[in-house]
Amino acid sequence: MKKKLLILGLIMMMALTACGGKKATDEEKKKLNEYAEKLEKDADGIFKFKFDEEKGTFDMIIPETTQIINLDSLRENVETYSNHISEKIGEDFEVTVYYEDLKDSIIVSGKNGKIEKDNTEDFFKEHKDRYKPNSYETDDSYYKFEGAEISREKYTGDKIVVLKMTYKNKSNEAMNPWISFITDLNVVQDDGSTVVNLQDASGSLPSSYGVSASDILSKKIKPGAEIDLIVGYKLSDDTSDVKIIDLWSEGDKFEKIYTIN
Repeated sequence: MKKKLLILGLIMMMALTACGGKKATDEEKKKLNEYAEKLEKDADGIFKFKFDEEKGTFDMIIPETTQIINLDSLRENVETYSNHISEKIGEDFEVTVYYEDLKDSIIVSGKNGKIEKDNTEDFFKEHKDRYKPNSYETDDSYYKFEGAEISREKYTGDKIVVLKMTYKNKSNEAMNPWISFITDLNVVQDDGSTVVNLQDASGSLPSSYGVSASDILSKKIKPGAEIDLIVGYKLSDDTSDVKIIDLWSEGDKFEKIYTIN
């Protein structure tokens, strides 16, 4: 008899686990709904929030047309929200993040201030149209992209794309930011059928950009320092998108697109 009761108890525990998160008391429901309303107001329409009483989860919902620029921010939000809930409302409530039109595809979830499941990389690899990264980071360097514009080479008059960004030296030694950029990233044009590696034109930018060939060859940035970095690339055509991609995975890990036409 005891054995049967033990098995029944295990089955009930498994069933409860499969149903989702923790069952909330009336007071916890009230506080969770109030917290969701506050977060949604602060988000100003960028995200939606709700406490799903049936599943027992606190949901951060991304509208279908929203593009994410920083995957780490999603993880940090889950840690922050779940930590607040754990400390101020009750422990073991799961915070989940998903797109409004893809409710069954949980991107990241966590509870008690810690990440439990993290599918961010796989999800946005499958749904590239929803990921619009604005920065790229390696062990030694950090790049935050500020924009792009079309100009002309100082000597030939050929059309170039000028890329503006903030560069930070994360290493323990002085680094040349232009060499770091070409070591970490590649700039291409993609017309849908052909990908063309663009030719660097940073040494022949118009003088108004304040970049000299000597800077590119010799300027070094101290560890921990940040500068405004400008690079230029000669366009292969006037209409195709310009893409900044990580060099090693050829865009699987990072891709930043600028439309130039």
